[in-house]
Amino acid sequence: IVVAVSGGQDSLALLYALVRLKGKFCIRIHGAHLDHGLRGRESSLDAKFVEKTFKSLDVEFTSEKFDVNTFRYQQGMSVEEAARNVRYTFLSRVVSRNKAVGVFLGHTLDDQAETIMMNIIRGAGIQGLKGMDENSCRTIGGRPLQVIRPLLSVTREETLKYCGILGLQPRDDETNKATEFTRNWIRLKLFPEIRQRNPAIKEALIRLSEVARENLFH
Repeated sequence: IVVAVSGGQDSLALLYALVRLKGKFCIRIHGAHLDHGLRGRESSLDAKFVEKTFKSLDVEFTSEKFDVNTFRYQQGMSVEEAARNVRYTFLSRVVSRNKAVGVFLGHTLDDQAETIMMNIIRGAGIQGLKGMDENSCRTIGGRPLQVIRPLLSVTREETLKYCGILGLQPRDDETNKATEFTRNWIRLKLFPEIRQRNPAIKEALIRLSEVARENLFH
C-alpha cells in the first residue's frame, strides 16, 4: 500500500498506525510525499522531516517536488484545485509504479465535516452531502486509483493525542491558518460561529452524511 504523508499530525498518525499493523495484515508500505513548492524553505523542511521519518521506520518512499504555482497559472486554476490535481497525479503514479492496491490518506472526521459544509455552500446535491468515502476509486490520467481513508471516524484531537503518546512532533503547515482558502475559512471562522448556536455542528454534519449515504443506496 502507498501512504501519503505530509508531515502533519493526521498523516503521521496514519503512517505509524499502519507500520504497527503491517505484520498482522501482511502488508508492505511505500511512503509518498509531494513538496508543492508553495511555502519555500518550510516546504523543503517538511520534505526532509518526512523523508527522515520514512527512513527511521525503514519504509521505502517516493518524494518529489512540483511547482504548483506555475501549474496553477498555466491551467487557470485556484491554488487548492491545482494542488489537488498535482497531488492525485503524483499519488497515482506512485501507486502504479509500486503495483500497490491503492493509496491511504489521513483525512479525519473533522475533514469530513468541513468537506460536507463546503459542498453545502457550493450547492451540492445528495452525492455531495455524503462527503468522502472510506474506500473509493477515481480515474487519474486514464488509470484507476483506489483511495482509502481509514481515519474518517477519528478526530483531529485523537490523532494529535496519538502522536503525543508516541512522542512525535508533527510539522505545522502555516497555510492551514490562511482563511482565503475555503476549507480554512470554514474551520477557523464559520464553525466557531455556528458552534455558538449548535456546539455539535460537526456531529450533525456527519449524521447528515450518513442519511445521504443511506438514501443513495436505497
